Amino acid sequence: MIELLLKCGANPNSDYIHDDDSSTAFSFALENTCSLDIIDLLLKYGPSFNNLIGMESALETAVEVGQADVVKRIMTLMSQYCPEHYTRSLKTIMSHIMIDNDWAPDFEMVRLLIDAGADINALYICDDNTLYHGTLLQRSVRRFASGPRISVVQLLLDNGAEINTPATDNLGTPLQLVILDEEVEIANLLIDYGADVNAHPAKNRGATALQAAAMHGYCGLAMRLLAKGADVAAPAAPIDGRLAIDGAAEHGYLDMVQLLLNAYGDRPNLSFVCRRAAAAAEREGHFDVMRWLLGYILQA
Repeated sequence: MIELLLKCGANPNSDYIHDDDSSTAFSFALENTCSLDIIDLLLKYGPSFNNLIGMESALETAVEVGQADVVKRIMTLMSQYCPEHYTRSLKTIMSHIMIDNDWAPDFEMVRLLIDAGADINALYICDDNTLYHGTLLQRSVRRFASGPRISVVQLLLDNGAEINTPATDNLGTPLQLVILDEEVEIANLLIDYGADVNAHPAKNRGATALQAAAMHGYCGLAMRLLAKGADVAAPAAPIDGRLAIDGAAEHGYLDMVQLLLNAYGDRPNLSFVCRRAAAAAEREGHFDVMRWLLGYILQA
């Protein structure tokens, strides 16, 4: 039917208007994940190059909807007919890979864009939801309903993704984010690749890697971080942050509290540290942790 309409003179460049939004037949096909056969058919009958390099390029749309075969075709066309725009697109296209709470980024799509020379550290900052901001690595380390995508993280790391992108007001480093999202396997992978264990946390409710591990009771991970030189007394984030030991006490992790106190050693302010942590434990009803901390002061 589509081919018949095109043969009879239907214009693939005319705007389709729906709910005050307009798009061409070609753009509509991209946005609605039509098959490569339909895309090729529309291309055969001549969508203008404005459809390739408009306000949102065809490449950006195809990447957003996750059609790898269509992305390949569009990249070939853009590189041939509008190479300058194609080169510019490669600097930002990684930021158009869509991620939500259910689905992690697609491995094949990421590999396709890497092979094409896309900037692996392009920042996504356009959405009002800061959960989706940052580099693709920062966005890929979160927990997804579809399960962790350690293969994507490994691919990004192997191809030069910045592992220590600094924290911002609302977004932590990749290592901090992955621990806060309880992905210990990926956290260990990032440490293997040299992630900074003492990077400053995000300003708003952020946590250093050790603070995040302490709040979740990950003793094994905390021991590894300490062995890598993590600062047990690193300052808390300015807004709603926690010291590592306060976070452990607040969540009732006595074994973590003991581990962190051992790391403090014989620092002169240890009594104050214990009292503050005991108060945090008491606020959350962890009276066994509170009593243990107060008893520790008496024994010290």
